[in-house]
Amino acid sequence: MTSAAAAVAPARTRRHGAALSVHVTSGRSGTRVQVEGEIDLDTATDLGQVLVEAVDATDGSVAVDLSRVVFCDCSGLNALLRARRHALARCRRLAVVGTSRQVRRLLAVTGADALLIEEPGA
Repeated sequence: MTSAAAAVAPARTRRHGAALSVHVTSGRSGTRVQVEGEIDLDTATDLGQVLVEAVDATDGSVAVDLSRVVFCDCSGLNALLRARRHALARCRRLAVVGTSRQVRRLLAVTGADALLIEEPGA
């Protein structure tokens, strides 16, 4: 399938070890990536690859829901920022649409919230 706008792709879930699960759902307006578990040095590369693939597979936006993430370190933050840069280079949007308290704090302390978080109604 070359365009997510042409058809709705089936949802798919990937487990990345015991610590991380990523569920990707594509629709007409874009792709939603639900992340659950821990994003750290062991799982950040896998998450980054999933996000890049999601950007490349859609003509719309990529919404990343991190509300079920219990831990995220700087490698996870870097994966998110690299995926955002990848999306911008392809004239697409990648935004975080949900965060856990721990992730929101990480994004706020680093200033990345201004780049990544999309508030409801925005």
